[in-house]
Amino acid sequence: IRVWDYKKGEEIITFRDHKHVVDSICFSHEKADEVLMKYVVGSSNGSTEANGKSASKQVNGVSEKNKESGASASANGSDVKVYTPQFLASASRDKTIKVFHITSGSLIADITGHENWVRSVLFHPSGKYLISAADDKTIRVWDLVSFP
Repeated sequence: IRVWDYKKGEEIITFRDHKHVVDSICFSHEKADEVLMKYVVGSSNGSTEANGKSASKQVNGVSEKNKESGASASANGSDVKVYTPQFLASASRDKTIKVFHITSGSLIADITGHENWVRSVLFHPSGKYLISAADDKTIRVWDLVSFP
């Protein structure tokens, strides 16, 4: 999985943890980020620190910390809240779902349980669940609040 800076056309980070084709990815949203930050090494009480280093770095001259806090931008004369997701979930033909912390590059969760290729993954709007669909003819709901 490669994450790109589309404006510069440059790769930001690559995740190589799957052993087979990745069929689907999903970026987290604010509520999911609040739930998942406790799993980031070095994070305390939902802070945006990863591995003891501040996650507020400069990307294209815009502070990530400002993006995370919901800085506003103007589009067609109206304010639009800008948010940078902190996590990425992926569904793979290796029968797993993986959740990555984008800033640190850490694998946060390696979720197993499907008996065939996992085709799709989605963060629930509440941020508390991850939903997956697979070729084993199941849709599973994973509890992000209490998973390992």
